Amino acid sequence: MVGDGGLLATTVLVLLAMCAAILALAVVARRWGMPWLRGVSERLHGTSAEPARMVVLQRLALGPRRSLVLIAVDQQTLLLGVGDGGVALLAEVSAPAPVRGGSDG
Repeated sequence: MVGDGGLLATTVLVLLAMCAAILALAVVARRWGMPWLRGVSERLHGTSAEPARMVVLQRLALGPRRSLVLIAVDQQTLLLGVGDGGVALLAEVSAPAPVRGGSDG
């Protein structure tokens, strides 16, 4: 059947044209409109002009699947327990105490 080769070529060309059109629309939308699309890209690639609202201050491994994490969120310092059961808020720390020894990882 001679028509099958032409049909396959037409299908491939249409798919390539659609991919090119989607890519072009994404570039235009990111440049000139839809600011939320810029935010998605920044979250995916970790490039944001805003300062980080949450910072991991220290992590202490308690076992293979359990750890304590000290984080700063806005003006708060929180101690979290992380394990197989999820994340639990253990304490809200008023002022971080100076750390002697220990590791950061």
